[in-house]
Amino acid sequence: MKNTIFLLLTFCVISVSFSQKNYSLRKYEHVKKFYKGIAEKATELCLKNNIPPAALLAITGLESGWDSGYIGRITGNILSLGLRKGDIELPALRLPRLIKTKKILFDSIEILKYTENELKWEDRPESLKKDYRPKNIAGTTYQLGYFNNHPKEKSKAQLANINDFVTVFIGRKSRLKAYRNARKKMDDLVALHGKSILFKRTNSY
Repeated sequence: MKNTIFLLLTFCVISVSFSQKNYSLRKYEHVKKFYKGIAEKATELCLKNNIPPAALLAITGLESGWDSGYIGRITGNILSLGLRKGDIELPALRLPRLIKTKKILFDSIEILKYTENELKWEDRPESLKKDYRPKNIAGTTYQLGYFNNHPKEKSKAQLANINDFVTVFIGRKSRLKAYRNARKKMDDLVALHGKSILFKRTNSY
């Protein structure tokens, strides 16, 4: 979350100033695929909560590696949010790593494609991260590849994660003063300039 903290401390005064060259990541299919599932709804959440959409979407991409981390891919927890009281966490796991590429595998269907000689099994510690899978499998070691086969449910889980981030972790009543101050600053800017300020590429405020 270190990257997240840095970005959040700056979003109160900027809406992420991009030049055209900063959009170069769009050429990558995994980046386009990642944002396709969440961008529209995440933008709606941002407008509702007076947060610059570009900043929020940049944070989700950076924190999740554009959905490349195995914990985020299993749980939908792309912002790596820690547990709150009552949350169900992803438990400790025993997963194989592809010897050739060092990639961690978690989907049983994919694992079956390889021989034992191609895999190295490892114990993975408790994640301490909320598991956004359906209630009947959340917090279990079953159907770890659920979201690979249910893209619509995956998008819902990622958006639920973003909603928790926006309304709780950096909410107006956040336990962290810096976040509360940042939200107040954005609320004041929107009150003065309207919602359009959330899309401005400027740091003059």
